[in-house]
Amino acid sequence: MMRVDILVPDTRKEKVVRDLEDSGLMELIEADAPGVEKSGISDSYPRVSEFINMIEDTLEAFPAPVKKDNIGSKEKVSVRDDGTERLLLDAEKMRPILENVRSIRDELKSCSDRKEKLSAIGKIVSLLGSLDVDPSSVSGHDLVSVFLGNIPAKDVLKVKEELSNKSRKSFVKAGKASGGSSLLVAVVSNEHADDSTRILNTSGFEPLKLPEEISGMSLAEAKSFVEGETEKATKLEDKLKNELLKLSEKRHDLLVLLELLKIEKNLDESGMKFGKTNLTGLISGWVPEAKLKSLESTVKRSSNNACEVSSRKPGKGEIPPSLMHNPGPASGFEMITKNYGLPAYDELDPTKIITFTFPFIFGMMFGDVGHGIMLFIAGLFMVKKFDAGIRDFGKTIVICGIAATFFGFLYGSMFGLTIENTSWMFHPLWMEPLAHGGANITYFIKFSIMLALVVLSLGCILNIVNKARHSLIHAFFHPWGVLGLWVLLAGANLFFRHGMDFIPLIITGVLGNAEAMSTIFTDFMLLLIPVALVPVGEIFVDKKPVPVGLYAAMEVLQCFLVNTISYVRVVIIAVVHGALLLMVMKVMEVVTSGMSGPVGSVVSVLIFIIGNVGVFGMEAMISMVQTVRLHYYELFSKFYSASGRRFSPFKTERNYTVRK
Repeated sequence: MMRVDILVPDTRKEKVVRDLEDSGLMELIEADAPGVEKSGISDSYPRVSEFINMIEDTLEAFPAPVKKDNIGSKEKVSVRDDGTERLLLDAEKMRPILENVRSIRDELKSCSDRKEKLSAIGKIVSLLGSLDVDPSSVSGHDLVSVFLGNIPAKDVLKVKEELSNKSRKSFVKAGKASGGSSLLVAVVSNEHADDSTRILNTSGFEPLKLPEEISGMSLAEAKSFVEGETEKATKLEDKLKNELLKLSEKRHDLLVLLELLKIEKNLDESGMKFGKTNLTGLISGWVPEAKLKSLESTVKRSSNNACEVSSRKPGKGEIPPSLMHNPGPASGFEMITKNYGLPAYDELDPTKIITFTFPFIFGMMFGDVGHGIMLFIAGLFMVKKFDAGIRDFGKTIVICGIAATFFGFLYGSMFGLTIENTSWMFHPLWMEPLAHGGANITYFIKFSIMLALVVLSLGCILNIVNKARHSLIHAFFHPWGVLGLWVLLAGANLFFRHGMDFIPLIITGVLGNAEAMSTIFTDFMLLLIPVALVPVGEIFVDKKPVPVGLYAAMEVLQCFLVNTISYVRVVIIAVVHGALLLMVMKVMEVVTSGMSGPVGSVVSVLIFIIGNVGVFGMEAMISMVQTVRLHYYELFSKFYSASGRRFSPFKTERNYTVRK
């Protein structure tokens, strides 16, 4: 990544900026040269923002299209860079449409509210109809008080009795409403109104307000009113929707205008990062080194060579963005790296490395020719049928499928069929994990430990390379640097030369057994020296407290031991994969033992297919998760800080327009 500063005459700056935005070659940063002032927002910015908001509101108000506005559904409109003011004039021509849509949207909202209100009135009329009570009967009385509302059904008889006892002239009528409540109409004399209110309230009475629009109507009039008004509102709503549908024919024109306005807004906002003098403008940013010549060519063309372009490597204290570029098969594995984090600018990108280690470890866990081919086909389907994210994952799946197929030949397994259970199957090119009564599993575990040592050593070597770019001392003393690699290899040497006996040999040697000490001394010292030097680096090089330094020595030993043991999971999952497939074969054998002819064959095939599909789905997921885990915790943690930030080029996507 290169730091670039572009100096252009003020009269040429807009053309240069537009071409830079169109090219997407540069990430802008604030210009900070001595004597240069900051640029500001233009006077047209508020109007541009206003039109953007209006158009977005309008597009939301339009009915959803039958098909989404795909980028390729219409040809892109060829546009000239006529400047912001010209674009705002075009936007003003669209203002009547925008305001008309806003007015229609508000009217539609009123229609919707009106229909909702009429629906509520209709429910009240329906409830009154269940009691055969006119709306006019429950309003406008001077000599009596009328109560209308809902009351729990279980309390209706009690309320009737209490109101009757209070006033012999009371009238109470109830009908079933809904949800365990009843609609109640009670008419009492005004002198008993307060007592009646208390009785009703203590019984959970919920008053129901009679809408004024129907208060003087009979039931028939109220029903007719609700039906008529609902019909009017519906007709008006349909009319407004048709008007909106006609206006939506301008959708594409508005999308074009919106895109151009957003480009202007982006250009205006980016201008706040530019520097200026009386006659010139300064544009600064980061450019990928491979794109530097293209950038220089673009700027020279835009400014008619009236420019000065200077570039340099990042200086001390500058943090350039990271741009990952892994062509071919490695591109699919970028997703795994990015999920952990982006590499810092001066940090090794592990993607190319895991392009080899990831499928290798996955293939060991999921080795089966049949399942590998299934995975390969699934990956190809993702690559062909889906968009970028799933397509990249599909590339990973394709390579993992090839690796699983390769290990399937090494294991001599196809859909769980092996030479052990099927005489006509091919022999394994390496070994069948479940064969020879578990002897192969012991060998497999040893192989996985060797694999762990290779991968962990690789992590340390990569960390040494990263650290050596800044400080050779840190590269040596870092727990995962030279000392860490030394600890790992010395520990492996101790284990392979003495097995698990090295622990009692060390203990008895330290306690005074000269023979034990002489046996273990050289190998033990090879381990002890780097372990003792780790705290030295932590305390005197990294300036950490003494307890932290001492703990670091223990952590190095513990982590390498745990990390190495973690790779045994490769064996466990591979063995479980084979065992589950073997179980499918046994189930098929047991279930069909009493069957013969076509029925037995059909049942066998069904069990075989269903069992393999089930094992495939479960084991593929488990193997993928465990492979990711082994890379994140056992490999990446040794050298990869993932502290980078994404390269964000100065560019606005054009989905509906193209520059002339």
